[in-house]
Amino acid sequence: MRYLRPAVRSTAVAAALVLGMLATDGAQAQTRATEATPALSTYFLGNLASGNCLAINTPTSPGVIQAPCASTRLQGWQLYHQNGAPANVFSLMNAASGLCVNSTVSPVTESTCQPSPAQGWTVIASGANYQLQSYTNGNNLAVPSPEPGAPAVLQAPTSSPNEVWAFKPVPS
Repeated sequence: MRYLRPAVRSTAVAAALVLGMLATDGAQAQTRATEATPALSTYFLGNLASGNCLAINTPTSPGVIQAPCASTRLQGWQLYHQNGAPANVFSLMNAASGLCVNSTVSPVTESTCQPSPAQGWTVIASGANYQLQSYTNGNNLAVPSPEPGAPAVLQAPTSSPNEVWAFKPVPS
């Protein structure tokens, strides 16, 4: 049995993520923990402090970094709801590697997607953008430096721009 279901289908990221809703052909339907279908949308995650995008080094490297936004699959991310988890808890899968971001280690890495709190991220609205908070330890996904190639890390929540992310849909 597959354990994930899509977070969003349209560009209505805010309503879909914060309210735990799934946009379906312009209509909103309450999410159900038993759904298990592939992701329907891919997003670039831009860091507010650096202006860079969340990325992976290569599809075979487990490191999660920031890089200048370049619209590559290495920077594409899909959100999946973990069945049985609260409505705003998701796994974050890279479009190029097919691996999920671990929420328990810093610097942040990827590994095979599993139905595990260790890959759970709570999505929290921060103005028109979002913070991604580890479901297991409460730390936020952040970049400690504006330099391209800097690793993504977990840090105690401060609402600093280095831990706030803009979600931009990847054009089809």
